[in-house]
Amino acid sequence: MNEFNQQETFEATNSGHQNTVTNSGLILKTMIGLLVAFGIAIPNLMQGKLFLSFLYEMNGPGFFFTAIAVTIVLGLIWGGLYRTLMTDHGPIFNSIAFILTSAFAGLFLGNALIVAVIITGYYADIDFEMVMSALMISSGATFIAVVGGVVALPRLKMDGPALKFFRNASILLVSLTFVSGIMWLLGYFLNMFGITFILELYYQLVYGLGPVSIAFSIICILAAEFLFLVTLARSKMAVGNEPKHMEFFYAIILVNAVIRIYVEIFKLVLKILAKNNKK
Repeated sequence: MNEFNQQETFEATNSGHQNTVTNSGLILKTMIGLLVAFGIAIPNLMQGKLFLSFLYEMNGPGFFFTAIAVTIVLGLIWGGLYRTLMTDHGPIFNSIAFILTSAFAGLFLGNALIVAVIITGYYADIDFEMVMSALMISSGATFIAVVGGVVALPRLKMDGPALKFFRNASILLVSLTFVSGIMWLLGYFLNMFGITFILELYYQLVYGLGPVSIAFSIICILAAEFLFLVTLARSKMAVGNEPKHMEFFYAIILVNAVIRIYVEIFKLVLKILAKNNKK
């Protein structure tokens, strides 16, 4: 990422650029995307509706190979929607693609929350009130994290070593997600042959109540916040400089960055509440 002038970025003369990305456009589209995503995720969580629930009813090799195939297909669809948002197909088409992409994010968000409740529930009793408390606390904490990032970004020198640090931190989150996914797949595959320790280790690390699991969640939250900062910085660089239709693209990556923060905070809060309830 090239060095940029923060003053110019945050005070771009948007009024003279009607056909470029604006701060107000980014904020509005990001808010709409979050409303769509959470509007789908929270009701699904309350009703326990897993996205593609038929997969979880399968066992053995059928689940393993079907899950991989479905993941690849969904990845291609989601990637196609992202590429669509980078091209100007007109406001109506781009708006529909944006809503669909936000809906996909909501489905995966709902799944992440439900799975956290189910697996953490293996280690301690979790009731409806505890889930609601985790949702509310996570919402407040995510709001603080997002506002804090917006306020802090203009005061951060996002170039040179600092930019490299934030980039590496955001890459850490992606790497942790990728490694944990591989660990889960490998663990489930070996579990079919009676080798259970890898899958158990995965559950303990990601959803367990021990100090290592809680420390892991804290690392993931910090990495998610850094990812949000990098995403926000890149989005701000587009203000006044890139075509208007790119607001959809930058808004959706901001939506996903906020969702990532929320999921990681929810996991941590649920662990702490469950741990206290276990005592």
